[in-house]
Amino acid sequence: MINDGPRKYDVLEFTVNCWSDWHWEQLKQEWAENDFGENPNFSKEAHKAKREASRVFSKRHFRFDISDVTGW
Repeated sequence: MINDGPRKYDVLEFTVNCWSDWHWEQLKQEWAENDFGENPNFSKEAHKAKREASRVFSKRHFRFDISDVTGW
């Protein structure tokens, strides 16, 4: 909760992560073509590094005025 003078706010914080459609399709194709990670010549570590490098993060903060609801 945040106090701002006489007002009180509840805060919700979200972190969302995703991949672009292009990156996701490339990763899925590579995984499927390598027997879903079971091919002995397939490097799961390299695939994981590609996943992490192409991941997109977004953080959002939402404040809701709860001054009238709490009665404080």
